[in-house]
Amino acid sequence: MDSWINKIDKNKLIKDRSYSQSYQDSLIDLIFKNIKKNKNPFCVEFGYNCNSIYKNNRGNCTKLIIDHEWDYTLFDCNNENPSKNLYKHLLSSKNICKIFKKYKVPLDVDYISIDVDSIDLWLFDALLKEYKAKLFSVEHNTNYPIERAITKIENSNPYEGDRLYGASLKALNLVAEKYGYTLIWVVEELDAFFVRNDLIEKELTMFKPNLKKWRSISNTICHKPVKDKERLKECLDYEVFIKSNKNIEKSIDAAQDICKKVLLENSFREYKQFLMRQFKNPKLAFKKLIKKFFKL
Repeated sequence: MDSWINKIDKNKLIKDRSYSQSYQDSLIDLIFKNIKKNKNPFCVEFGYNCNSIYKNNRGNCTKLIIDHEWDYTLFDCNNENPSKNLYKHLLSSKNICKIFKKYKVPLDVDYISIDVDSIDLWLFDALLKEYKAKLFSVEHNTNYPIERAITKIENSNPYEGDRLYGASLKALNLVAEKYGYTLIWVVEELDAFFVRNDLIEKELTMFKPNLKKWRSISNTICHKPVKDKERLKECLDYEVFIKSNKNIEKSIDAAQDICKKVLLENSFREYKQFLMRQFKNPKLAFKKLIKKFFKL
């Protein structure tokens, strides 16, 4: 007998998607068909980049709210609509649990979606100290190779629309494993999904987590390059951070080599990836080339 995790069919999920940016909502449906949810299921999403709830607004929680009628709370740093349980807050690792308590988010909330393009890892870590969601999704920075655990520093500047955002898949996985969660799937260029281990104990005897499985969707160019290399000092190596007893300066220094390689403009790397995409998917490669041409 095989685990349902091993049988996840990406093509079927793409076909079944409803309102999310990619196929996140059909993946979430599949996960909650296989793990037990609360009697009154509850979801949280931040940042929720619109001021209302409507179909095709690209939110991860939208289908749970509209189609499945889950209870919910939404947060964003720019948008607010209390009539829709959407509240404006600038979240940090120091205030996020207090804010969750203010809005009565259950400690065993079913699902939390994290996507703030900056301090995602630090918010993830802060929540896990108190909140034991059944399922977390966290956006990852796909520019970094699978072997590197890189994240923006906790007190970094807001997202500027380039390659400097969030954390690498390996860095997020280190946080998840520390608190008893397993990475079961990654939606390329978007979200990593982590399930609490006690909910998949049987599956873990058949499903063997392997970060290297996601090598092909890591080290992939996403967004425009960083122009000011001084901004790379907003990144740190999370593995060095842990091993050095949270030495910020040492962790930042350790991250500079890979950040210069993948976040700054690199014509050779971009051309190489174009050729690889053309080989794997000629139509997609041509579409991206045309899109880039019209931006010039």
